[in-house]
Amino acid sequence: MATPKPKAEIIQNIDATIIPNGNIKAKDTNAILKNILDCIELNEKSQSNVDTFDLSGTNLQATQGAGLDYSFRGIKSFFANVTLHLQIKESNGLSAVYKFNHQNSAIFEIYRKIVVPKEAPLDFLVTLNRKPEQGAPPSGIATLNIRVTNQSIIITLSAYHGDKIMNGDTVFTSFTLHCPGFNQ
Repeated sequence: MATPKPKAEIIQNIDATIIPNGNIKAKDTNAILKNILDCIELNEKSQSNVDTFDLSGTNLQATQGAGLDYSFRGIKSFFANVTLHLQIKESNGLSAVYKFNHQNSAIFEIYRKIVVPKEAPLDFLVTLNRKPEQGAPPSGIATLNIRVTNQSIIITLSAYHGDKIMNGDTVFTSFTLHCPGFNQ
């Protein structure tokens, strides 16, 4: 394996090898492409100053009858990608509030810097996935609201336009949060 070279040296070799309006040998082309792929700058670990986060939890249980797996990833103070897998064990059919206690206070610190308090909560439409043996349509629709405190992730589900939230439904969704304050 050839020793990786810096980008400037690779460019210099390309300029010396390629003759304007001339032919280039296949072996020279291959050498150029290999050098580009082995370029030191492309293969170094990034030394970025971007402050990222990656927090997740599995099998959190709500006393109200639901399980939750979650992931929060993003850039601190800018945005978070939130992925949720909610397993509904108990529901009254129309709406439910599930409170999941977590042991990671960093989630709240990150959330409160990304989501500026609003007059109205942020809602998302989500699909309620159902098992075929439930005897209902294969899916339904609900609105999902998520709030984070220093000790809890609170998810509110509300059935949408005549749908019902059923025992055994699951929600798997992923969305990005970026909610800066606006001067109004």
